[in-house]
Amino acid sequence: MFLKKSISVLSLCLCSTQHLVLCDTNNIYFGMVKECTVPEMDTYLNAYPRKETFKVGDVLKFSCSQGRIMVGADSVQCYHFGWSPKLPTCKEGKVKSCAPPPQLLNGKGKEIHKEEYAHNEVVEYACNPRFLIKGSHKIQCVDGEWTALPVCIEEERTCGDIPDLDHGDVKPSVPPYQHGDSVEFSCREAFTMIGPRFITCISGEWTQPPQCIGQNTHLKLTFSICRHSVEI
Repeated sequence: MFLKKSISVLSLCLCSTQHLVLCDTNNIYFGMVKECTVPEMDTYLNAYPRKETFKVGDVLKFSCSQGRIMVGADSVQCYHFGWSPKLPTCKEGKVKSCAPPPQLLNGKGKEIHKEEYAHNEVVEYACNPRFLIKGSHKIQCVDGEWTALPVCIEEERTCGDIPDLDHGDVKPSVPPYQHGDSVEFSCREAFTMIGPRFITCISGEWTQPPQCIGQNTHLKLTFSICRHSVEI
């Protein structure tokens, strides 16, 4: 436990990482790091911006000096547990290219297949329908080696009935609706669609459906921007 005996008032605070944590009246987070300090770095690695401390969510960017080549990510982010991903290093001389990336079980790479991939080149993966990706959806060639491959995990939860769309219709489809399944909406004559025409079943929930608005109807949108309202 990280609690201090002198604490008299505790509350729940919403962090920038979208997690609720326990705080005292001085806004100290218990069991979590409130700030990140400058990490230990390679001698030839330059970091920007130059600050002593960083808030959760801040990004630190890097470059190498004296013509050296960076190996690893070119930036890291401050999280409640510290910096992530691992800091890069600066290598003297040439770096190695990578062989074709590994295949992903129950998924596939989005890039065109090549025989050789340059240092720092990135390949993006996607899981097959009904599978969720665990880990980063991108891998990177780092001095002849690929970073860790993600995993595609089968999602067994299904979605319920397709939500109704006022003044619109859905193209025929047959349940059950598995993770990754999509259905398409259309608006009736004299109505205009606002939003995407497809909705997708994600982990047992449908994504937000569109709206069908009458073409002669004045549409008033109010956006809340920095506590001010802007009307269009």
